[in-house]
Amino acid sequence: MTNEYILCAAIKFNYTILMGRCHSDCMTNATYIWNDPNMKIFQSQQGFFTSNDRFVGRKEAAEIAYLNGQTKELFEELHSGDFSPLLHLVMLNDEQKKKAIIELDKYYGKHKNA
Repeated sequence: MTNEYILCAAIKFNYTILMGRCHSDCMTNATYIWNDPNMKIFQSQQGFFTSNDRFVGRKEAAEIAYLNGQTKELFEELHSGDFSPLLHLVMLNDEQKKKAIIELDKYYGKHKNA
C-alpha cells in the first residue's frame, strides 16, 4: 500500500477543483455554481482528489487506486464507477481510515445544505 489514496471524483475548471461522489455530481454542481448555460464546464479536466490534497488525472488515479488496494485490477484510466471511496475504507489501515473519514466529513459537511 502507498500513503496516498483516492478520496473522491473531481473536476478541474479554470484553476478551481470541485469534488463529488462521482463526476456526474461534480458536473451538475458546477453548472449551478458557475451558472454555465453554455455548458462550458464539460470542457473541464476530469480526475480525482487524493489524500495528499492533490488533483490527479484518470491515469495516475488508476495507478494510485490499484497500488493502494482500492481496485482489484489496474485500469488504464480510473472512472468513478470503478470503485467507491466509502466502500473501500475497509481496505485502508487505521491511520488512513481516520484521515479519509475526516476529509470526507469535511467535504460532505460543507456541502450537505448546498
